Amino acid sequence: MHGSIRRSALLRLTIIVPAAVAQDQSPGLKVVFLAQQVILSNNSRPHSNAPELRCTTLNVVNMKRFILTGAPGAGKTAVLRQLECAGFGVVEEAATDVIALAQARGEAEPWKQSSFIDTVAELQSRRLARAATIPDKIQFHDRSLICTAALASYLGYRTPEALSREVDGLRKQAIFEKVVFFIRNLGFITATGARRINFDEALRFERIHEETYRDYGFEIVFVEPAGVSERAAFIQKMVSEPENLA
Repeated sequence: MHGSIRRSALLRLTIIVPAAVAQDQSPGLKVVFLAQQVILSNNSRPHSNAPELRCTTLNVVNMKRFILTGAPGAGKTAVLRQLECAGFGVVEEAATDVIALAQARGEAEPWKQSSFIDTVAELQSRRLARAATIPDKIQFHDRSLICTAALASYLGYRTPEALSREVDGLRKQAIFEKVVFFIRNLGFITATGARRINFDEALRFERIHEETYRDYGFEIVFVEPAGVSERAAFIQKMVSEPENLA
């Protein structure tokens, strides 16, 4: 049985976000998600090397946020594009873009750097904060900070303390819907510049992600191999008829 889709009347989440979010620079940032507002305030406890931001208020509607996750090369991003074309709000994955930028700068394997997980988490947090200002009724997020924690485990890194706090905040404050759409592997993997693992490694990656989401109390809805349109249609049906997830 999958948990029903529901939203709390008041949502709160604290995220440390870099200066680019507010297009300004001033002291320690706290992002608080409320039902109808996102408030950036400077009364948070200082974070190590935290950027400085001036107090700002951004309008946001109360929306449902669903996570899409799964193994590399499973077709997740293609499904996300199909959902976007259907009119849903989407939020891009962070890790792939962090890798692509680093490789463009001449760094062949950025995931081997000790700062990699922090960099991914920072971009993921920034995108979540920005997405909260967009008036979507439903958003689909291509991975989340929970995926970043799973990625740290896959790579053999200790999960940074700050990331653990952020993930706990996401879970406790129900920023995302309880149900996660897990895009199943296709039975093979196609290598790219950012994706340099074999199929066995992809399966291990998939397993770690499933375990991590379950450990944090999320419920998995598997999206089995099929055409992109069929997979997207399945997800649309699930979110448009909440009783399907009950």
